[in-house]
Amino acid sequence: MKTSAAATCAATVLAIGAVLPACAGAIVGGRVAAPGAFPWLAHVSDYYGEYVAECSGTVIAPKLVLTAAHCVVDLETQRKRDPAGFRVITGNVNWTLAPRQVLRVHAVAVAPGFNELTHADDAALLILSTPTSAPAIGLSRGVHDASLEHAGTPASIVGWGDTRWGQREVTPELHDAETALQQSAWCRRNAPPFYASNQLCVIDPPAESTGTCEGDSGGPLIVERPAAEREEAQSIELGILSGGYGHCSTKRPSVYTRVDAVYPWIGSWLARLKTST
Repeated sequence: MKTSAAATCAATVLAIGAVLPACAGAIVGGRVAAPGAFPWLAHVSDYYGEYVAECSGTVIAPKLVLTAAHCVVDLETQRKRDPAGFRVITGNVNWTLAPRQVLRVHAVAVAPGFNELTHADDAALLILSTPTSAPAIGLSRGVHDASLEHAGTPASIVGWGDTRWGQREVTPELHDAETALQQSAWCRRNAPPFYASNQLCVIDPPAESTGTCEGDSGGPLIVERPAAEREEAQSIELGILSGGYGHCSTKRPSVYTRVDAVYPWIGSWLARLKTST
């Protein structure tokens, strides 16, 4: 995959039988997720020719998985990849082990505002051929979650990507780590080009010891909505991982597509599938 001059995308591309270093996977500086954690995470593989590209994603409805647009679009031709090449795995923090669901993809939808040069609106949906039994994660709609988006808000990064730059083996275990949202002005200085209207950026201050890498593309930026009248807090997906910088450097920020910026498009698909079932 090709990326913009500044950022590296976070998809892992493997040759069949071998792993190749690629554009921008598990979390750097993170920990192996506990069994049963993040039940709405989905491992996404795209088999094409002699290669397979790996990304992360989230279940948002029984037949919908949210991921990054650059995970499903050939950035050289700007064409969507063949849905038949995708495999989605849910149900286990280790995507190689049972119990798990291996699901085929019926269709691919790309956010209409996606720009392959700037990675604006870097979001896509995989429409599954059969439903997953995994639960759906809550999504940010902006108005209700504005208080969660201020600088310094603690957040979690999650994915199946590499744990270091240049890693040649796959990462079967899901990893997660802590990070924090940053001010838009800081993001514009440290993550150019940055567009506050549809992007968020995060880094782990002051240690700067965690970050994203190859294969984490499409994975969620997660915050906890306060419990309020509920007994437990609710996990909310604020962002979809679009890219990082500096060969998976934890000293540089990770950039996410704002879920609320593409929610009108996501919501139309949720409504369409709800009425068709």
